[in-house]
Amino acid sequence: MAKLKIIEVQVHLVSRPARSPFTTARQLAVGQTDVPVRTHVLVEIRTDGGWTGFGEGATDPLWPQGMTPAELARLIMDTVVPVLRGRDPADLERLIPDLERAAGNPFAVAAADMALWDVVGRARGQSVVALLGGAARARMPLHLPIGIKSPDEVTEDVRQAVEAGYQDFKLKVGGPDADAEAASVAAVRATAGPEARIRLDANQAWTPAEAVRRLHGLKRHGIRLVEQPVVAEDLAGMREVRRATGIPVMADESCFDARDVARLAEAEAADAVNIKLMKCGGLWRAREVAAAAAAAGLEGFMGSMLEMEIGASASLQFALSQAMVIHPTGILHPTTARPLADPPWRTDGPFAVLAPTVHGLGAEPRFEPGDRVMADGLERPAEPS
Repeated sequence: MAKLKIIEVQVHLVSRPARSPFTTARQLAVGQTDVPVRTHVLVEIRTDGGWTGFGEGATDPLWPQGMTPAELARLIMDTVVPVLRGRDPADLERLIPDLERAAGNPFAVAAADMALWDVVGRARGQSVVALLGGAARARMPLHLPIGIKSPDEVTEDVRQAVEAGYQDFKLKVGGPDADAEAASVAAVRATAGPEARIRLDANQAWTPAEAVRRLHGLKRHGIRLVEQPVVAEDLAGMREVRRATGIPVMADESCFDARDVARLAEAEAADAVNIKLMKCGGLWRAREVAAAAAAAGLEGFMGSMLEMEIGASASLQFALSQAMVIHPTGILHPTTARPLADPPWRTDGPFAVLAPTVHGLGAEPRFEPGDRVMADGLERPAEPS
């Protein structure tokens, strides 16, 4: 393939109505129970060969290093775009460190990183899975993600999922009503049956002592794993939860990069890590996280920041390429009432399969009235697709 040169970069703000509330302990702690509209950032890269690539940035002000979508778009315009212009998109080994130094934020780098892999894949006629070295599996197992909601709502969600063949469920916990939470976990087990696999995610909600107490009360329902039970910095607390409950612990907010993996392993604080492209800074660095975790004997899980189809395709293709990602994922669960793009995958019950004709990420965004584009320091309405 002839060397490419990036000649134009645009940054889009795209908004779609949320499909349904997905409440977490972190949101409840600040009084945020509903996000009616999801606004994400797209990075569009165009090259001198006529190729175009897209990357997606999904951020949350409640997250470490998070910010509003508008702030993320401005950061990308001010710091990322100048680095990209005139560069070879395939020169990731040099581009990614340059972007990290300029932006100082993994969410901004991740959006650009995805666009680089996408444009290179399109130009070479290869999927991102192929660019990453090939598929470790043909299809990705899926779980049903369940936000904090009433036990009756949980029962209905699980009933529908079981009818579709699901046996893996990941339930958000850590809310103020411990009794309702216990009833929700019991509802998953009662509705899904004895063979179902239940994982919990507390989003840093508990103290170590509270985590141990609550998890001891929930163990009878057969909990496979608990994610981020205590605050991210408390590695000793995570180790205490592991040892006192016997339930494997997965690190999420505690694990952004390969250095964090090393700290977790040394502290014996986790059994698994949640790999999210947004917090890693994209696919390039996610490979390092996966390699470090595998070397330390930690299991992999593919998570997300509720990206739409472009980010979801990047996460799916990464997960398909990594043998160490052994847990089912919820990254493809629809988050918006209208899709941003046609998904480049198909689902077969609780499994996802990438379309065989995908080049790059394989997701072409459809812009709508109300979407915005930023180019050359100016913001204007995007042209509807």
